[in-house]
Amino acid sequence: MKNAMLENIYENARMNFPLTKIVEATITEEIDNILKQQKPAMSSQDLEELRNLLFEVSDISEKQGFVLGFRYAVALLNES
Repeated sequence: MKNAMLENIYENARMNFPLTKIVEATITEEIDNILKQQKPAMSSQDLEELRNLLFEVSDISEKQGFVLGFRYAVALLNES
């Protein structure tokens, strides 16, 4: 399957999956904890840029994890 199709499935699943808000809250909490550790050493602007980067990396990782998991599930089904 092409990545674009899987990413579309991911976007639709993410919007409609009930646990999405719980996962997002957990990720936000983890990112906030990271930022608290950096707060004394960084300006407000740098912290905001780091926050944006961390959320961007999190989104990319989540999407790629979904694609990989989907492909793995399809491979398992094909082996059966």
